[in-house]
Amino acid sequence: MTKDEAIQKAGGLRALARLLEITPAAVAQWDAIPKARIWQLKVTQPKWFKNEVLARKQHSKKQKQRI
Repeated sequence: MTKDEAIQKAGGLRALARLLEITPAAVAQWDAIPKARIWQLKVTQPKWFKNEVLARKQHSKKQKQRI
């Protein structure tokens, strides 16, 4: 997930910062979302990552079929 995607899903930069319990300035400084914050979002907002999980499962099935 990109920083812009997270901001959009949260409803804005301030909303994302509130969700993560950090300042909007901290979010604004990111080039990419830190791994610890991705983990925090996966725990608190699993619906945001639903498509990512499905894509991983499909990829895994394809890998198993090749073997």
